[in-house]
Amino acid sequence: MEGYGRGRFVTAALMLVLMTTSLWTGSVVDAQNCGNIGASLAPCLGFLNGGPQPAYNSGCCSSVRSLDRSAQTSRAVRQNICRCLQSAAAILKPSPSAVNKLAAVCGARNRFSLNQNCNSLP
Repeated sequence: MEGYGRGRFVTAALMLVLMTTSLWTGSVVDAQNCGNIGASLAPCLGFLNGGPQPAYNSGCCSSVRSLDRSAQTSRAVRQNICRCLQSAAAILKPSPSAVNKLAAVCGARNRFSLNQNCNSLP
């Protein structure tokens, strides 16, 4: 039960960080998107913090592939996703190697780096 409570706390913290950070950009739409991104990637937090690799058919990977499909729609969407992920990572400090592996493990095309310039995404 203690692990479950901690997981819910981390999920809530992730959503708060993403929503607050995107509000600094001045866009309510971005805030909603960052909140949705945080909520959808919550199942991945265990892996991103050093836990076991998620299965391809897990909720984590399903969310990663869904985010990947969204990223393919436009440059603005890719840039927003990039900023949201970087903002969350700055606070939550996930394992860099896990972040780098997540897209490949889940079969996603887009690879977001935590140190890339989001404005330079094509």
